[in-house]
Amino acid sequence: MPQALTDRAYAIRRRTWRVVIVALEIVLLAVIGEAAFRKTVGWRNYFSASHRTIRLSEHLPFEDRTLAPRTSQDVAVRVRADADGFLIPDGADNQRPVDLTIAFMGGSTTESLWVSEDRRWPLVAGREVGRLLGANVSAINAGISGSNLQLTINIFFNKILRRRPDIVVVTETWNDCGLLASRGNYDDWTVESSEQTPLRAMYELASAQSAVIGYLRDWWAARQIDGDLRARLSARGKAIAASVAKAPAEHVAQQYDTRLALLIGAIRAAHAEPVVMTEPAANGGRNGATPDPNWIADCAAFNDRARTIAVRTGTAFIDLASRITDPSYFFDAMHYNDRGSTIAGMAVGQALKDIASSRRRPSVAP
Repeated sequence: MPQALTDRAYAIRRRTWRVVIVALEIVLLAVIGEAAFRKTVGWRNYFSASHRTIRLSEHLPFEDRTLAPRTSQDVAVRVRADADGFLIPDGADNQRPVDLTIAFMGGSTTESLWVSEDRRWPLVAGREVGRLLGANVSAINAGISGSNLQLTINIFFNKILRRRPDIVVVTETWNDCGLLASRGNYDDWTVESSEQTPLRAMYELASAQSAVIGYLRDWWAARQIDGDLRARLSARGKAIAASVAKAPAEHVAQQYDTRLALLIGAIRAAHAEPVVMTEPAANGGRNGATPDPNWIADCAAFNDRARTIAVRTGTAFIDLASRITDPSYFFDAMHYNDRGSTIAGMAVGQALKDIASSRRRPSVAP
């Protein structure tokens, strides 16, 4: 190789390293300068407060994915959502005007994520109401895993309200009991959780950006749902599980009453009919995705609180917990399997018949 080319390559490498070293020096000086400024001036950067955001748990708008099969069912489950992140199908005939819109709000027991999409109970309930009344019913499945009344209120004001529902069915007890028992309030559910670790944030970001990691996350969720992983929980996880072994104290639980009454009033203000419903449980089922059965027994008192608020506010009430009692309807302590979801949907649809009849929109002659 000619000496001139060798010298030129050497010069390029030297310049490259010089640029890298200068860049590192600039970064180092910037870090030192920032640290010195904070220490000497003590000025708080108020612009950092813009990182606080309202939590609005939802499915990704236009989501369309397939969950890895659960070993007990060995069938992949399709999950689809509309533009608002509500699970579809909604059961309505798009070729005809909708006579009645029913919104179902709640947590994972309403969402029914691991149930075949045509057997999720809100859809079955909407179709049953349509069959009984001869009406075209749109059933909005606004359930989202982990939801509680704090999040449900946000979802109602930000998404349900503009869909102008005729009936809104609220099923929120288990998650609220667990949250209040472990944390004592809803406060850190108003904004992004302050307890999220950097590792958890990286995990969620990676699963959102990578199809491979996202699929593995679904696969792990399926394994967690079917297997009893509680023995593998970390020491911190065991402490949290122990902290929710009993229902919260009365003065703490009253936060639930306030929010349920508030949501009922908001639904009425939107000219819709509120319906409060209890959450059934399998009376003994257990796995890694659900709490200890003793917790279920203690938190059943929140079904009674829901009933009390419904009576106090003159709100329609469906005691589904007293109708769905067969453990074979669930694949764990509280989540329906396909058969249980279908039976629950039929029961809810029949219970909604009279309410829906009075709320049905008058037909318009062609």
